Amino acid sequence: MSDNELYQWAGYQIFKGVPLFSINPEVPPLGKYFYGASIFLTGNPYWPSLFLFVLSVLVFYFWAKIFLQNQAKAKWATLFLAFSPLFYGEIARSMLDLPQLFFFLAHVLFLHLSLNPCLAGRQASPILRRGKFRVEMTFVLSALALGYFAACKIALYLPLILLTDFYFLAKNKKYWQIIFLPILVILAYASTYLAFFLQEKSLMLWLGNQKWMWEFYRISLVKPIYGMAAITLFTGFFKGWWAGGWILVKEYNLLWPLSLLAVIWGLIKKKIKFSYEVSLFLGLLAVNLLIPFWPRYLLLLLPLGILLLVKVWGEKKYFNYALMSMLLLQFFYLQLSS
Repeated sequence: MSDNELYQWAGYQIFKGVPLFSINPEVPPLGKYFYGASIFLTGNPYWPSLFLFVLSVLVFYFWAKIFLQNQAKAKWATLFLAFSPLFYGEIARSMLDLPQLFFFLAHVLFLHLSLNPCLAGRQASPILRRGKFRVEMTFVLSALALGYFAACKIALYLPLILLTDFYFLAKNKKYWQIIFLPILVILAYASTYLAFFLQEKSLMLWLGNQKWMWEFYRISLVKPIYGMAAITLFTGFFKGWWAGGWILVKEYNLLWPLSLLAVIWGLIKKKIKFSYEVSLFLGLLAVNLLIPFWPRYLLLLLPLGILLLVKVWGEKKYFNYALMSMLLLQFFYLQLSS
């Protein structure tokens, strides 16, 4: 059974009342809930993937408007993301990477809005346009989104994101948010285990299961090939942790290496600052260099890389048109060859 099928089956069994930790216990439950609910209600597990794809595009667009401060650039960045095969390929899958990506994007967007009330006033709905309440509400939404991010897959990237958040919150003198952020993240994460608490009514058993989950990965026989993420990012070639040769990742395109080159060039030429986005991009890349790597793990890096790429080189119209033409050609090629 593939992971794709496993998450569908596990989610459906959970909705039928099977104990939460009796099926696929090494993975948090939130992503599986989406697919299980879809099967339970419609008989089709792929509707959540389509909805999460659309929502991710919308959230990314608003984030791009804030970061790039240019509507035309934000539209180009959104098109680059929407036509990236690593991203739109998730529509036909029921993996956990797309739910994780959506909550990551939501976390970053709401964090930006909480740090800049003026932006929140323009971007948010009327209910959030109420002074201090607006700032507090966007912060709470950001923290909850990060908790749900951690509840989609094993929370390997969570410490890095929290540390990055802490640094930029402190830089903006948001000290009370540093205190409440981890509390809200833990509450959001724990809330996804509500079915377990209703069944077992035991906090200690839940904590024991969480410890077992981390032990499962810690003692795993899977060993990383250090630096594989960088090799794949630059060349598109990938070698897994099992015995086997090199393979070319079919979703690979020039967007991948250009993103990293744009970050390096932008920092050297001082076209970009060491911003929140740059910190996350380099941090997530560093984590991927040290873990057992799979190409779809680059999905979290993709929106960050696109934003930084457009920030550095997006003023050149011919560059945007050339990149978009490449993505469209790849799109049609992959559709015809599938």
